[in-house]
Amino acid sequence: MRKNFHILLLSVVLLPAWAQAETAYVTDKLTITLRASQAENSAAVKTLEAGAALEVLERTERHARVRDKQGAEGWIELRLLGPEPAARAQLAKSQEELTKTRAQLAQAQAQLAKAQAANPAPPAAQAPPVDSPAANAGSGFSLAWLIVSFAMLIIGFVAGVIWVRESIRKRMGGMYLRV
Repeated sequence: MRKNFHILLLSVVLLPAWAQAETAYVTDKLTITLRASQAENSAAVKTLEAGAALEVLERTERHARVRDKQGAEGWIELRLLGPEPAARAQLAKSQEELTKTRAQLAQAQAQLAKAQAANPAPPAAQAPPVDSPAANAGSGFSLAWLIVSFAMLIIGFVAGVIWVRESIRKRMGGMYLRV
C-alpha cells in the first residue's frame, strides 16, 4: 500500500514535467516528410526543410508527433530531430551577428580616431626592452628553477627505478633476473 502511494505521488509530481511542450529541430538532412501516421507508407502531410522548428507533442519509441509554425501536425522519425537548429541556420545567425559586430567595431574605431585627433596624447614613458632583466622580473620565471626542477625529476625517476629493482631482488632472495 505504501509503495503504491509513493509511485502515485511520484507520478503526480513528474506529470507536469512530461506534459510541457518541447521544441526540437529537423536535422541537417535536406528535406523531411511529415507523415499522417507512424507508418512509413502513410500519406505525406508536408515536406519540411532542414532547420525547421517543430513543437514535439508526443513521443513513441521511434517516432514523434510534431507541429510546425504553420500548424501542420504529423509524425516524424525521432532520429531526424535534434535539440539544436541545423548547422546552416546556426551559421546564418552567426554571420549576421558577425556583420553587426564588425559594424560596431568600425564605428568605435572611427570615434577613437576622432577623439585621438582632437586630443593628442602626451608621449608615453619608454618601456624597457622585452629582453631586459627588468621586463622578466615581473614574470617570476627563472632558468635556475627550471634546471633544479628537471634535476629533481630525473633524480626521482632514477631513485624509483632503483627502489623497484631492489624490492624485486629482495623478494627473489637476493637474486636479480634480467628481463
